[in-house]
Amino acid sequence: MHPRLAAVASAQHGVFTRAQAITSGFSAGQVDHRLRSKRWRRVLPRVYREAHSPAGDEVARWAAVLWAGPDAALSHTTAAVMWGLPVVAFGTELVVSRRRALARVPGVLVHRPQHLHPGDVERLDGLPVTSPLRTLFDLSAVLGDADFEAALEGARGRGLVTARASATRRLFRSAARRLR
Repeated sequence: MHPRLAAVASAQHGVFTRAQAITSGFSAGQVDHRLRSKRWRRVLPRVYREAHSPAGDEVARWAAVLWAGPDAALSHTTAAVMWGLPVVAFGTELVVSRRRALARVPGVLVHRPQHLHPGDVERLDGLPVTSPLRTLFDLSAVLGDADFEAALEGARGRGLVTARASATRRLFRSAARRLR
């Protein structure tokens, strides 16, 4: 792999976009040749990895964020797992702007919230991820009472939210009822 693209891929857990490959010096024909010859593998549309590089959760997360674009952030159960909360992830979940259209792809669930404030997104391991408080808000809409309570207690136990913030539990529960 070209050293410039190798540096980009290394910073992104081995994945890179078509645009990044071209910016690094590959022509569109060279990109297509590497895909046809199976030197590179398609992870998601316009997102690739070298054939010998391992796949896994980190690769899937990076690929989803690169595929969805600069306004995307990992969210819901994916964010919860990244924050170390006792939740099982349902594939890779993202939030993106409501105005963006994305095709459906297997393994990626795209959410389009009405409101996502800049403070709702933080960087974790280099990836954009919803903040712990925003993650809990999102989880309140998709988890049952016992699972949500475990996630909330996990966040408090890890110091991700304060007792004062977690006192807004009623807000989360009422938001969940409204969304359901």
